Amino acid sequence: MFKLITIKFKNLLVYLVNQVLFLLLKTVKQTADEKSLLIIRLDAIGDYVLFRNYLEILKQSSKYQGYKITLCGNSAWKELALEYDAKNVDSFLWIKRKKFYSDIIYRYGIFKQIRMKGFSTVVETTYTREILYGDAIARAANAPVRIGSSGSLEKYSFWKRKVFTNKTYSKLIELDESNSFEFYRNKEFFEKFLDEKILLTKPKFTITGINPYENIPHPYAVIFPGSNEPKRRWSPANFAVVAKFLLERDFNIVIAGGPGEENISKEIISDLNADKVFDLTGKNSISQLIKIIAGAEVVISNDSVATHISAAVDTKFICISSGVYWGRFNPYPKEIFKDAYFVYPDVLDANVNNKVFLEALRFSAPADINEVKPGKVFALLNRIIAIRSRENVK
Repeated sequence: MFKLITIKFKNLLVYLVNQVLFLLLKTVKQTADEKSLLIIRLDAIGDYVLFRNYLEILKQSSKYQGYKITLCGNSAWKELALEYDAKNVDSFLWIKRKKFYSDIIYRYGIFKQIRMKGFSTVVETTYTREILYGDAIARAANAPVRIGSSGSLEKYSFWKRKVFTNKTYSKLIELDESNSFEFYRNKEFFEKFLDEKILLTKPKFTITGINPYENIPHPYAVIFPGSNEPKRRWSPANFAVVAKFLLERDFNIVIAGGPGEENISKEIISDLNADKVFDLTGKNSISQLIKIIAGAEVVISNDSVATHISAAVDTKFICISSGVYWGRFNPYPKEIFKDAYFVYPDVLDANVNNKVFLEALRFSAPADINEVKPGKVFALLNRIIAIRSRENVK
């Protein structure tokens, strides 16, 4: 409770400081650029994977043809965007989220830089609009046209946007309030924003360059045990049991993850055959991870970026989830990717046809993710291995 109060106090303080910074920005001279478009997207890597293909649609649209497009993005996915999306963006402006939140001088510098560019149109594309991030940047830009989404429906943030930041925008695009998979939510936004029908059917990567880890013996499975939120992490002990299951069936294992997750991987591999396990945690970039996943037979992961990358490169995956964000990030619609397998706690399996129960999962989960037993993963892996065997025979 004390921690929650402290966070709320800090957020209030940042909000109040921003009001002072906005006053200071009134003295900053703007150079108007009549055909300049700022796209704001500051959420996590997985969110970006479900969004990025719409940049090409935007670039080719009749409405914004000839505009200079700047993407204001989260520095966490900088490398990915530069490698795969630079052809659809004229320039980038990177935000270090933690520093933006905690460092007043850095935050004002970003605000000032954006104000001086004199964008004619600013679009905050995020469904879960953030008052202290995207909304603040949209206000700092002071563009004649400022567009955002009506926003997600979480009670703790919806009313705050309505009271404090909806007025930042000259237009809010009203999105369907029913539950929707995030890729489709982005599609709805861009169709209404661009006034055109979009035919894009799934997230996808066109792999470029050589996999720096192409010497990993095949077949291999990727285990991605990390997640931004602790409540979405299956225990390392459970992942270790799954790794042993795969090793016994002649798979090699790649453990992947970001910096700071090395302790998780060490716990998983402590009792495994070192000759067949490749620990790349903290060693691979996000662009390299895409290539590693593209070469895998299967990915086993929490509900994280690895599942979205897998779908985008057509690699089978098994996702262990508590069910939180049901309908928005999991499970994958079969028409987007048919080889996506999800494992949930028994209570969710028992209520899979209960609409009231599933609707509540949009914002919270009734069960701990570690109620999921490895046996459920084994069953799916046996199915995937059997399918692979049949395909090899053909």
